[in-house]
Amino acid sequence: MAILNFLTAADEELQREFEQLATQVQFPRGHVLFYAGQPVRSVLLITSGYVTVSIPSEVGMDVLLSFRGPGEVLGIGSALTGELQSNTVKAISEVEGLDVPADAFLRFVQERHLEANIIRHLMERMREADQERTRLAHQSVGERFANLLVDLAAMTGRQGDSGVEIPLALSKAELASRIGASREAVNLQLRKLRDAGLILTGRRTMIVRDVEELRKLVTEAR
Repeated sequence: MAILNFLTAADEELQREFEQLATQVQFPRGHVLFYAGQPVRSVLLITSGYVTVSIPSEVGMDVLLSFRGPGEVLGIGSALTGELQSNTVKAISEVEGLDVPADAFLRFVQERHLEANIIRHLMERMREADQERTRLAHQSVGERFANLLVDLAAMTGRQGDSGVEIPLALSKAELASRIGASREAVNLQLRKLRDAGLILTGRRTMIVRDVEELRKLVTEAR
């Protein structure tokens, strides 16, 4: 079972209490779990699968902020504050999870005095967002794309005969949105990496043949 991202492996009793409050749920790829601007009625612990987190932009297209996977609890901020959901969360694979009503989650946090844990977790997410803004401001498109593939390989990758498979069916538009680039720029980077023998691409799959070489593309450019 995935560990709640605001707990540690040592908090087994709290983990069990959370699970007792929950209902097991499943979602197909492409299902929207949370919509920006809508009230949050429950929080969701992802136990398997992956989602994208995005926000609507002024031009009508969503901006992809991050990928989340097992252990992530979605909807925490809105569940605790009562505010509307600030982002849209969509399944990019089959997703399984544990769903807990927002009021039950709030009582769980208060009765077990987990407010400090939640604050630390949310501050860590803020630091990650600051680091991402730094990347977008100071790295080239090629560096940002290589970083993205390294991160996805570490987060979702499965080692195979040809390399590390990233089992996510991401569109070029989604990849472009994540690194703040155009689809044409992503196409160019994909072609460069394929020609260099660093990746293999197929329908709904991507294989990173050499993660360390990809990482070098970023570190050597600094």
